[in-house]
Amino acid sequence: MKLDYTSTARRLYLKYPLLSDIGIQINFWVIAYIFLFTLLYFFSKAITSLYPQKVEVNIIENIIVAIIAAAIFGTILGTIDFFLEKN
Repeated sequence: MKLDYTSTARRLYLKYPLLSDIGIQINFWVIAYIFLFTLLYFFSKAITSLYPQKVEVNIIENIIVAIIAAAIFGTILGTIDFFLEKN
């Protein structure tokens, strides 16, 4: 049995357009925020290596914050995008 992902995705998009817009926004912002927070992690590691005082920076905490922020931001923007396109 061969699955046709394109037709399945189109069917879901047409059936649930609001959830599709929210999902697209969340996916975009998760990728963008993880990239940003990873860069910030490496910058903070580089800066803290210059000083004798050691500061611990945890990348897992940064990624968790990035995912939570992306989910909130993506949900808000996806909802706004849906209603602006609708009208």
